[in-house]
Amino acid sequence: MEDREVIELLRHYRHDNLNDLQLVMGYLQLGKPEKAQSKINEIIEKANRERQLDRLQIPKTMLWIYKKNWFSENVSLDYHIDMDDRTVSLSDDLLKQRLERIFADLSAFRKEFEHYHAVLVIQNGPQLQLSIEGEWMNQGTLIEKLRDNKYLDNVQVREDKQLQLKWTE
Repeated sequence: MEDREVIELLRHYRHDNLNDLQLVMGYLQLGKPEKAQSKINEIIEKANRERQLDRLQIPKTMLWIYKKNWFSENVSLDYHIDMDDRTVSLSDDLLKQRLERIFADLSAFRKEFEHYHAVLVIQNGPQLQLSIEGEWMNQGTLIEKLRDNKYLDNVQVREDKQLQLKWTE
């Protein structure tokens, strides 16, 4: 990673943190301590999720997730780590490549003004599940294209129209 890219990532991270602190300050100034406390709890939960991700020792994937959120206009990507055994190792390079491939495939089928919310869940095994909310162009063709990724164990659209991908690392 080049110095300018690191500086840009730090700039985005600092901007997000300052926004959160300004919200807390605003709630306190308006005499709404319960809203300030709620925002503080969100900030703590976010920091705890980041720590869980960091403990997986997948720095390339971690940076890719941050960049995806900061530089994608119509995609937000959340993650949840639900693992008992932190000694399970993930291949950082492989996981990053797979996520890049999935999102590259998805990009060809996104609608122009649609916002997509994705959630990556990493569980024991390690089992991974990526769920994405949003409407797609040519959904049948998208499903076929995703199924061409042989590492994906399951590709489906649920009843709530959420696209769901599952695989084991």
